[in-house]
Amino acid sequence: MPRPVDGTRQSRPKKAFGTAVDQRNGTQMRNFLNASVVEYFKPTEEVTTETAKKAWEAYWQDQQACLLTPSSKHMLERWVAALDRYEKFIAEADGQPTVIGSTGQPIANALYKIAYQALATAERLERQLGMGPLNAASLGLAAMQERQGMEEINKAINDIDDDDIDFEDPR
Repeated sequence: MPRPVDGTRQSRPKKAFGTAVDQRNGTQMRNFLNASVVEYFKPTEEVTTETAKKAWEAYWQDQQACLLTPSSKHMLERWVAALDRYEKFIAEADGQPTVIGSTGQPIANALYKIAYQALATAERLERQLGMGPLNAASLGLAAMQERQGMEEINKAINDIDDDDIDFEDPR
């Protein structure tokens, strides 16, 4: 039931940003747009190949690094580990491309299969992390749409006027 208003209605001033509290549960409202971003960190010591180390440094100099969040940090670590594993196994397999099979015939070295599985993992993670022009374009569009969605949510949260909503105290 709306309460009757006599004379001019004066609403309360809005609280300073970041101090508003949700009346439903008493938690502080948060701005969804300001998601924390992961800062540069070194790869693990297991990463030893020069190619993987260069790829790591190149990632951090690229624009996609600004989209990395704490929840996707492990994906970056798995990506560089898979790239490192690929480089190690492909170098070892290239040293002896064929081996003798169980019946005495020459067959391709089994390390190639392991190397290409690591490469497939790295490529899948590159798509997730937005590496490469096509992946970056699709990730950029998704990030831009997410940012627009978050801006709408934040605007809606900040535009809520306490006087427009009648809350009943459940006590």
